[in-house]
Amino acid sequence: MPIYQLMQPLRLESGQILDSVDIAYQITGTPNEDGSNVVVICHTLTGGIEIASSRTWWFVGPDQLIDTNHFCVISMATLGSWHGSSSPSNQGVAQRQKARLQFPTVTVTDSINAHRQLLRSLGIVRARALIGGSFGGFCAYTWLTLEPELFDVAFIFQSALRCSAHTIAFFALARELICADPTWSNGNYRDQDIINMPGVKRMVALNRLLQFSHATLESKFPPDERYPQQAQQISFADPWSPVDTFVLGEPKSVQGLDPADFLCLIRSSALFDLYRSFPDLWNRWKKLRTQTVQIPCVQDWRYPVEGMEVIHQQMLQLGLESHLLVSESAYGHGSFLHDPASLKPFLPFLRRILCAT
Repeated sequence: MPIYQLMQPLRLESGQILDSVDIAYQITGTPNEDGSNVVVICHTLTGGIEIASSRTWWFVGPDQLIDTNHFCVISMATLGSWHGSSSPSNQGVAQRQKARLQFPTVTVTDSINAHRQLLRSLGIVRARALIGGSFGGFCAYTWLTLEPELFDVAFIFQSALRCSAHTIAFFALARELICADPTWSNGNYRDQDIINMPGVKRMVALNRLLQFSHATLESKFPPDERYPQQAQQISFADPWSPVDTFVLGEPKSVQGLDPADFLCLIRSSALFDLYRSFPDLWNRWKKLRTQTVQIPCVQDWRYPVEGMEVIHQQMLQLGLESHLLVSESAYGHGSFLHDPASLKPFLPFLRRILCAT
């Protein structure tokens, strides 16, 4: 995995200075000199940056919407994550001996400021497209705020201009599950202890539960399959149902997760509020030359359609080119990755915009 080290320390939104900043990134393909084939894809909260090779990103690859036979795909890991950039568990040379909890709080804006330097180092001053969903949508909206003239088009899925109160509440529970674990030891745990840390497993279970809609879990566990024959003989204090097994099973999607990194990343997400970080947001967006497509999902209760509809309408009032495509999926939040059928009706339109000259 390539690592780019910023040429100078990064001043954070908090006013603190982060020295020796590393940014992990992946490039699939070769960028054209004019950037006309460059697509920047922002990763999800727990997803990694190996997007072009991931089956989860079903619309990225040869002959897909983001056709890697033609487009050069670039993804960069945010600060504080466990995906290779500077974080509590991955500190620079000058900080490596410091405790994990001495790593500063970082924001989405901090990450995108670092990513901007990386793109410039690659000689990219213009790009064809920007893509992000959920937390990646936070990153995408921040890109549009800091670089309103960089991208031709942007596809943003199931996101918002600020983190929801519900999500912040979930993060609070996740933090307490980790920090109440004796193995956490105020961030002084050993790397080999992470895999057996109960607090991490319970946090992943909670995250797994919130990722699925009512309809998805109902269909995954039909009534005649959720109650084992001996259920009444099993102690009420013990796991007893296939639903238990599913929710409490060993983590798969967050292999390599570091608890301190996770806490750092969810704080970054919880602090996201473009209105607070940029009180002049809409004045900044008057300069926006990016044709933007907002794609919410009707069944997404975490970031409902109404939020993206407001963004769309305000963009139109500014005379910007914005489209609103409302998808439907029983999967709910995250359906843009996990329910391809929900987006397939929009693919011809998205392809036309993406490939227009």
